[in-house]
Amino acid sequence: MRGLPQEISMNESISRVTDSGFEQDVLQSPLPALVYFWAQWCKECQPMSQLVEVVAAEKRDRLKTVLLDVDSNPRMAALHCIAMVPTVILFISGKERQRIEGVSNRAHLVSTIDMHISDAEEEIVARS
Repeated sequence: MRGLPQEISMNESISRVTDSGFEQDVLQSPLPALVYFWAQWCKECQPMSQLVEVVAAEKRDRLKTVLLDVDSNPRMAALHCIAMVPTVILFISGKERQRIEGVSNRAHLVSTIDMHISDAEEEIVARS
C-alpha cells in the first residue's frame, strides 16, 4: 500500500491512525494500544516495520496496533515528543506506559508489551 512502510502490510491486526482519530483510536481504546511512529523516508523504520507486523499478529487479541506517519500527522508526533523514528509507544487506559526509540529486537518488544499488559490485567482484577 502506498504511503506505508514498504515491509508492512495492512491487515486485521494493524490499522492507521491520524491526528484527528488518535484520541478515539488510541487513548480511548479498551485494549492496550501500541502506536508505531514512522516516516516513509526512515531507513531504520524498515526492520522495525517487520517486527511490529509480527508482534501485532501475535498479540491481536490483547493489543491494538496502529501506525502513525509523523510527516502526515505532525500534531500527535509533537504532542508525544517524538524526537526520532522509529518510535513505539504502548498506551494503556489512555496513558503512556512504555516508549522504545530506535530499532528494537523481538524479545525486548514482546517482553515489554507482555509485562505492561499483565500489570494492567492485574489492576483490573484487583479493582473488581
